Amino acid sequence: ICTTLLYNVNQQFYKKLTNYGNIQFDDYSDRKWPLTGGEINYCPSSSNLNNTLTNSLDDGCSKRQILLTGHEDGSIQFWDVTDISMPLLYKLKTNEYFQIDQPSNDDGEEENWPPFRKTGFFDPFSDDPRLAIQKISLCTNTDTLI
Repeated sequence: ICTTLLYNVNQQFYKKLTNYGNIQFDDYSDRKWPLTGGEINYCPSSSNLNNTLTNSLDDGCSKRQILLTGHEDGSIQFWDVTDISMPLLYKLKTNEYFQIDQPSNDDGEEENWPPFRKTGFFDPFSDDPRLAIQKISLCTNTDTLI
């Protein structure tokens, strides 16, 4: 897994990302998650030496922060780490953009003792290191993911 933290994310890019995420997660429940860890945003004001609490992230003083995580299955996940809670904004699956015709180097003839019974869901991309995301970079001004 690799990560990249983005500070002061462009508001226009953030809105595009949340709109795509809402479309992607449309089948999910609309109910608010019951555990958030609180809602405290400190917004330093030039006229006030003390930090003031704000309840909205849409005001001009809030700076968005996004955490990108790259995974072995070729997916990149976008997380909003501006607040105390860390909601998933969007999941990009990059394995659809690559054509891999050759089988992986795992020959499968290895015998295990004691014999194990397979359980659970098998993801054919999770064991293929050729799809692993190793580096991530994002420019929010040009909407370019590298």
